[in-house]
Formats: sequence, structure tokens, C-alpha cells
Amino acid sequence: MKGSVRKRKNGKWEYYFDVGKVLDKDGNLKRKKISKSGFDTEELAFEGLKKALDEFENKGKVFKESNMSMAEYMQYYMDNYIRKKCRARSIERYEEVINKHILPFFGHYYIKNIDSRLIQTFLDTKYKERYSKSSMEFFLTLINQSLSMAIHPYEFLKEDNFSKAKLNYQFNYKKERTLTKEQLYKVLDYLKENNYEYYILFNIAWHTGMRRSEILGLTWDNVDLENKVIYVKQQQQCLKGGSVKLVEPKSVSGVRNIVIGDTLVTLLKEHKNFTDEKSDTNFVNINIKGNWMVKHNVSEIIRKIKNELGIRIGLHDIRHLHGTLLCQQNANLKGIQQRLGHSNIQTTLNVYVKTTEEIKKNTANIFEDSVL
Repeated sequence: MKGSVRKRKNGKWEYYFDVGKVLDKDGNLKRKKISKSGFDTEELAFEGLKKALDEFENKGKVFKESNMSMAEYMQYYMDNYIRKKCRARSIERYEEVINKHILPFFGHYYIKNIDSRLIQTFLDTKYKERYSKSSMEFFLTLINQSLSMAIHPYEFLKEDNFSKAKLNYQFNYKKERTLTKEQLYKVLDYLKENNYEYYILFNIAWHTGMRRSEILGLTWDNVDLENKVIYVKQQQQCLKGGSVKLVEPKSVSGVRNIVIGDTLVTLLKEHKNFTDEKSDTNFVNINIKGNWMVKHNVSEIIRKIKNELGIRIGLHDIRHLHGTLLCQQNANLKGIQQRLGHSNIQTTLNVYVKTTEEIKKNTANIFEDSVL
């Protein structure tokens, strides 16, 4: 296969070559030619010709990068990937980040012109705006993943010019909020006397380490009081606009059985009598009106606890305390991982196994006992 170059009337150079005969819309065979102009010199046009011929012989076509803008492409990416892959709440999260952060900065650029330098400038801007490390990791992952898919499988881009940007920043971490058992018991006493409908909610979190969405999605048919087991099969999902529904856990590890002790069994039996009198719903956790308790209700009681007791507490703080105490008491790590619903044990190790003085002493004592 041969080709050639020629000079155009505008002074620019063009390459061209034949790729054989193809059928036109009328069914007639016509020769098809591939060409590209805009080269400043004859030499550059010949270099372009050589690359085009090599590419055509290897792939059967000459790759032409798209002139699609980032705004157009992100809509394509959302429709053809995110909306097909993700749940409603995750879709809302992607849309929020794209519309608030990605498009205002990149939206007017052609995707073929977005490179690592430009992305690094974007990250620098967000760092100066004091976004957290986790938020910036999400920004960078979204940009890299979407543009990588523009190469393959979508073939809007020819090559990777964008993946060298890094999060080389010093993030100022907030001091970790640590909930103590004494604070938790004070909160539980307060709820028992003043807001009983939340008393069982906080106790389930304390005795199981379940996530807020899992507790709010718990129904009585998934509570086996005779065999002392809670079956985690669903969770509550809250969407913008206030709609609420039940969905399956995000991961396979989220579906699990949690063995519970006598203390929680007794509390749940008492609470069952309470819910039977107040509501005909099958949900374990109901609000003061007897309706399904939702995220907003939990936020309100947390605010009330802070105002009246001066204690900052959330259901995730209780989950964290549950996991930390299990680790400090040398519970089996695989057992903790399964109980908390972690996809891998590394998450359990990173989040809950901290080298406190108590753990150091326990480790030394275990070794000492083993050699005596």
C-alpha cells in the first residue's frame, strides 16, 4: 500500500493513500481515500503518512481522535457506564462531583487536550480550596477512570496523556474523634429515659457493630431471637428528594449473619412489644409517630444529644468502638472482619487494629505465657 503527500493552496501539506474499494450508499464500488492535512512541512507530512500507514496495516483503520468536549464525554460516560453499573445513591454522588467540580474546570476542553499538567493544575486548585484527601482521591480516580475508558473501550482517545498527575500534598488531618464506653453508657441512659424509640437503635449498633443503613433497614423477619442471630440482608437507601427504599448490601461481604448475646436479645424482646403497640410496620426501628425510622430522624437525635449532653456521637462512632474493643480483647480477626462486613481483612487491620498501650501489653503477655 502506497501513499503520497502534496502541498495545498493554503501552504499546508497533506498526506493521502488509498485503502481499496468500498460500496457507497447506492451499492457501487468506489475507491476510498484517507487523507489528513495541516502539516507545516513536507517532512512532517511524510512522517504522518508513515504512522497512518502503519496503523492502518495493524488495525485496519486510521485512528482519528474525537473532538468531543469533556462536558459531552462525561454525559456519555454517565449514560453508558455509571448509570448501568451503579446504584441510585452512587449515581447521585457521581453527578454531584461531575457538575460541581469536573465540568466547571474541564467542561470546555476537548478530551484529547486534557493532559497530566492540566489535571495537576485542577488538583492544586482543589487543594488550595482545602478539600479532604478522600475527596481529592475521588476526583482523581473519576478523571483517570473516565479518560481511560475513552481510550478503551470507547476509542475516543488514542493514547494516555493524562495519568501522571499525583496527590503530592500534605493533608491536615482532623484529630480523630474517639468515643468512650463511659460516654456511650451515658447516652444510652439518657435515651432510655427520654427517647426510648432511639434506645434500641443505639444498642443494636453497640452490640453488633452494624452500619447505620443496615440497622435502619432491619426488619423483624431477619431477627431470630430464639437462635440469637441477626441476618443482614438489606439496608436503607436515602435519595435526594426524601425518597427511601430498601436495597441489598453493596458487597457480598455485607450480607452476613451476626450472632448476638443475651443482653441484646432481652432488649429486642422488650422492643418487639413496644413496636407491636405503636406500629404495624415490620421494621425494627420506628420513629415517634410509629413510621419507619430514616436517616433524618437519626441526625435529629444526634443533634439533641450534643446539645443536652455535650457528647458528639454517631452510629459510626459506636461501630468503631465495637470493632476496636474486639481487637483489644484479642478476638479472631477473621471473626471481626465477618461481623463488621468488611470485604477484606486489610480494612479491619487498618481501621481497628491500633497499637495502643493495652494491645502492646497484651502482645507481650501472650508471648510470655507461650514460653513459660
